[in-house]
Amino acid sequence: MNEKKLTQGSLSKDDISRYSRQLLLREIGIDGQVRLRQSSVLVVGAGGLGCPVVQYLAASGLGCIGIIDSDRVDISNIHRQTIFTEYDCDEYKAEKAMAYIKARNSGCQVNCYTEFLTDHNAQQIIDKHEIVIDCTDNFSVRYLINDVCVKLGKPLVSGAIQKFSGQIGVYNIERENGDRGPCFRCVFPEVPPAGLIQNCEEAGVIGALPGIIGAMQSLEAIKLIIGAESGIHAKIFEFNALTYNTKKYSIRKSSSCPVCSKDADEIALEYDFYSCGTDDPSNDIPDLEPDKIKALIDQNRISLIDVRPRHEHEIANIGGRIIEMQDVNANKEYLLSESKKYDHLVIYCKTGKRSLNFAKHIKENLGIDNVVRLKGGVTRWAQEIDNSMPIY
Repeated sequence: MNEKKLTQGSLSKDDISRYSRQLLLREIGIDGQVRLRQSSVLVVGAGGLGCPVVQYLAASGLGCIGIIDSDRVDISNIHRQTIFTEYDCDEYKAEKAMAYIKARNSGCQVNCYTEFLTDHNAQQIIDKHEIVIDCTDNFSVRYLINDVCVKLGKPLVSGAIQKFSGQIGVYNIERENGDRGPCFRCVFPEVPPAGLIQNCEEAGVIGALPGIIGAMQSLEAIKLIIGAESGIHAKIFEFNALTYNTKKYSIRKSSSCPVCSKDADEIALEYDFYSCGTDDPSNDIPDLEPDKIKALIDQNRISLIDVRPRHEHEIANIGGRIIEMQDVNANKEYLLSESKKYDHLVIYCKTGKRSLNFAKHIKENLGIDNVVRLKGGVTRWAQEIDNSMPIY
């Protein structure tokens, strides 16, 4: 009799019908479903990872979902960001995600933020939610999220994707003794230098991969809420979508961690916000605007070097020789000769990120001083010079 009253008092008849397949699970039942309804999760990023995360969180019966993303939907997003359609282009991702969640589950509260997460708003936004799911591709923001989670004592579910590889980790989990497990910085202490690591825009990603990793992120958040056992706490899980190989790495709390080894009030939140792989403010490689490059091409005063692989060159290019970073030594004499023949050696790629590393490398290692970059790469060239060129 008491069990019947608990069921009727905690979940409605419609709730029981909607979540019946979850209620059958011993690990969930009535109590677990009620916990889900009473819980809130913040999803940072409504892109490839964020889309499946909000899909499954909304469907699970979560009471509140926060979604923060300052980007707008672009046609290049559609192949992997599955809650958006062609008709959503130029709309805020966070607002379209909110509309999706409400259509999926009208009982779910949505906190929508069409802004960039920064050190000025992160604590206030994160503090409103119990669990944070990192679905970003910006390394400075990734570290900010971790640091605020440590400061506020929030669990963090972090995912990352590139090409055919995905990774997930669950950090800052409270242990039975009241201590917290390792944080993201226990494994990766410092923000990587600008330009060191490519994001999906530069490296590419297979569309189904974020669906897999994002679904796993939502699953880990749900397990945290219902108190179910997880196989990746204090571990990093890696998945290769080409080979289906998987790896799990055990991680430990670091006594020298620059964040979680400190008291909460000692954690400083100061960052240089740049997207993964974007320009280092200290770089000394000049950028030339597309119109300037075009004039120099017409005057035959420059030599063009495309640092992308051939399959990208075939999508869109402005000519020149293909030389990837790993092929610099094999093309050393060519590069030196071209730099002497022309006013400038112009390095370009898709958006200007890979070209920075290449240009800095040949300047520092080959002594080529007249090296410059095409500002914005072929993407900006297509926007300003050649409208017939595809933007990919």
